Amino acid sequence: MIHRNARDGLWLDPEAQKMLDEAPMDENGLVVLEDALLDINDYESFMNPKILKETTELVYDWEFCSSFPNIRCMVKRPTGILV
Repeated sequence: MIHRNARDGLWLDPEAQKMLDEAPMDENGLVVLEDALLDINDYESFMNPKILKETTELVYDWEFCSSFPNIRCMVKRPTGILV
C-alpha cells in the first residue's frame, strides 16, 4: 500500500503527528484517538505487483519492519519504479 501524495522523509502527516502528540493516553500508556488519522482514499493498494521498470539511480535510506517496529536497517532502493 502506498500513499498517493507521499512526501520525502514524511512518515506521518504533520496534522496527524500533532494529534498523536496531543492525544491522551489510557491506563496502559497507549494513545487514545477519537478521530482516524488515515483517509483510505489517500492510499493505493497493489496485490503482487510486478516491477516493469526502475531507475538506475539508487538511494540508501532506513527501512522499518512492520512486524517488529523497533527494528530498522539501511537499504538500497531505486529512486523510482513503474509497477
